[in-house]
Amino acid sequence: MLQGTKAKAIQSVKVAAGSLVDQSNHFVYQTNRVIGREIQVGIDQANHKYLTGDYIVQAYATYLDHSEEVIPVGTYRLEAQRKTYQTLYL
Repeated sequence: MLQGTKAKAIQSVKVAAGSLVDQSNHFVYQTNRVIGREIQVGIDQANHKYLTGDYIVQAYATYLDHSEEVIPVGTYRLEAQRKTYQTLYL
């Protein structure tokens, strides 16, 4: 869980994630769904070309007063697995 340094109401959050090895899979997620004092952001592995490895992550909070704050998240390991589909023949 992340917490900004400002005790203000959050309007939205952007989360940027990209592989340390291949920045071509850098992707920015955004949400304005605030539930209580929490925001959840899902990461879609397809946006990162299913590349397993270490990812650098940063969050950018926009508050209701329109001020912004960068929140360094750190490095996370993504163990990407491609979805597999099976065609059924009837």
